[in-house]
Amino acid sequence: MKILIVNLLRLGDVIMSLPLAENLKLQIHDVEISYLVKENIVGIFRCIPYVDKVYVYKNKFSLLKFIKDFRKYDCVIFAAESKLYRLKFFSYLKVKKRIGFNMSEKFNNQLTDIVVCDEQFKSMERLFLNLLTPLNIRIKDDKIVPKLYPLNENIRKIESMLPKELKKIVIHADTFSLSRKWPYFNELSKAIMEYFKNKLYIILTGQKKDNPDIFSHIDLRGRTTLEELVAIFKIADLVVGCDTGALHIARATGTKTMVIYGPEDPKITNPSENLIKISPNRELECKNSNDYFGIFFKNIRRCKIRECSTIECLRSISSQEILKKIEYLFKNENLIHHN
Repeated sequence: MKILIVNLLRLGDVIMSLPLAENLKLQIHDVEISYLVKENIVGIFRCIPYVDKVYVYKNKFSLLKFIKDFRKYDCVIFAAESKLYRLKFFSYLKVKKRIGFNMSEKFNNQLTDIVVCDEQFKSMERLFLNLLTPLNIRIKDDKIVPKLYPLNENIRKIESMLPKELKKIVIHADTFSLSRKWPYFNELSKAIMEYFKNKLYIILTGQKKDNPDIFSHIDLRGRTTLEELVAIFKIADLVVGCDTGALHIARATGTKTMVIYGPEDPKITNPSENLIKISPNRELECKNSNDYFGIFFKNIRRCKIRECSTIECLRSISSQEILKKIEYLFKNENLIHHN
């Protein structure tokens, strides 16, 4: 059986859809699983052994060169598809089973199986896993959190750059939206250095541009590929950062991951042993949206403002609050991450 998962969303959403592929791989004999993703995300699939093939989407015309391949698929699963022409494309190819969420009548007409979500929101991973319902796949409890596996060559490369004897903490300050950017990373980094002295090694990851100076022992911003980022997070003892795609990568490696949420509802990520969620102590009026991809949930409160001048939600989380949680982890849990 050949199954194609179409996910043209951002990096974090693609990572959170990976349990779809893993559950399919485990429960369908001799299944071949492929993904259709945007070009900037392709590299991450070198760290995903349970996905067999990846197709690169550049624009709607790029679909045409895959017609011969796509005709061979038995099933296509759409992860919150937003463009009608892509649905029509696979309908035209007569792919036998076309699964997607209940969006609108014109979208639904292009599907063979419509998934209706009328329960409370539990996490983005569980939302995507609803798409397996038409295939009668029973979700395994230990296969809800996504998993990534760094390449040995990248592990060796990163290890050669870092001291072996010190605990390592990664700070990832990047985020796709200014309204999600916590403003105290430099303050936190200096506080970590002052508290731990020479017992901790601070690594910066992310993009170099548009980022302020943040104290660190090594600045790898703008110097790594997605595959290398997986290796850095795997080697680290702790990753701290904003609610963004890279933090979903960190969590998927099994390393202890501390995510700072502001406008987003922390319920977006499924709970796991290595995930620590930090969120404001009070709700703000601007968190007045309750939908994901046009699917509404009564138990969700999120803010969709992309550029916020005040970011009150994030400013209410102090660097001392984060530092205390880091201190606790190093003293009481020894930051042993899971394989």
